[in-house]
Amino acid sequence: MYRNVFRLIVIVLSCSFSFAAISQPVNGSDSTLVHGVYLEEPIKISDFSLESTQGSFTQKNLTSHWTLMYFGFTRCMHKCPVSFTALQGMDTKLMKVSPGLKPTELPQVVFVSVDPSRDTMSDLVKFTQHYNAKFIGAKAELPDLLRLTDQLRVMFHVVDPGNADYTITHSGDVVVINPNGEAVAFLSYPQSIESLFSDYSFIVLGSNS
Repeated sequence: MYRNVFRLIVIVLSCSFSFAAISQPVNGSDSTLVHGVYLEEPIKISDFSLESTQGSFTQKNLTSHWTLMYFGFTRCMHKCPVSFTALQGMDTKLMKVSPGLKPTELPQVVFVSVDPSRDTMSDLVKFTQHYNAKFIGAKAELPDLLRLTDQLRVMFHVVDPGNADYTITHSGDVVVINPNGEAVAFLSYPQSIESLFSDYSFIVLGSNS
């Protein structure tokens, strides 16, 4: 296990982006439209491959509907519970306040593990279903994971890797992906039910309902 942990550190630290850049606006973006960063030029997500609680999960699973994607780990005690409590509340409010939404306008919520050495598929099922039975959990070996995180400027690194109970520092953004498989916004941590509902309504429906 420790070998995998150290491999995680080496590969992540070799990425060209510094961790301090996680919360910085991407070039060509506007932070005034949402609680985070709204991209003037969407990021086209290319091929990647994950295993999810609903089977294989690839770039094709991002098309024909909206996706809210979050990168974290099931043992997280801080950011992940805050973000997923907000995501669950937003989903409930969205169904209640906007019952006429088309299937393509309803988001799929995907939790991607940045702790592939420890997070099992059973862990992902338990984590996602604690919040909502519709939510999807996904994971991949580190090289496959980095194919996705590098595209989305998502950063993470292990803290105190020699400890079996190590933790991971990670971005807390919710990535908004349109039906064309393009990232169009990064909704910043800490999210709330109201901020997510307002931002999603603006991005998808064109109004802050």
